[in-house]
Amino acid sequence: MRGGLPEGAENSAYYLPSLVEVSDVDTPIIQQEVFRPVATFEVFDTEADAVQRANATEYGLAASVWSRDIDRPLRVGRELRAGTVWTNTWAIVVDQFEEGGFGQSGLAGSTACVGWRSSRRIRPTPRSSAEYPRAPRLGVPA
Repeated sequence: MRGGLPEGAENSAYYLPSLVEVSDVDTPIIQQEVFRPVATFEVFDTEADAVQRANATEYGLAASVWSRDIDRPLRVGRELRAGTVWTNTWAIVVDQFEEGGFGQSGLAGSTACVGWRSSRRIRPTPRSSAEYPRAPRLGVPA
């Protein structure tokens, strides 16, 4: 591990920016959501192994696929159980796109217009037609 806890802060929730190599997918840092400046990296032999490792958690907020091969990110991204999958980048968020996760990471659609509409209750409120003047129709005198 690079980074970790600052010296003398063993009981602290603060972490220095850290990069952690993980070999066992049952490691707590893989099985729990970590909201700290921490990134993990795992070594794999095949695409199938990479997908299995990435999906071996009950969470699925986001993922990144890094590759020089143009087809690999599309192929792998379809197999990942993650709300957002980026290609050769990370954390690009657009308000108009749905955002959310799989499993314990929540429901997709929480920030897009679709998500906003799904959280709203629309109720028509009819009013008397006398309150609204009638718009003139073409060719008909007002």
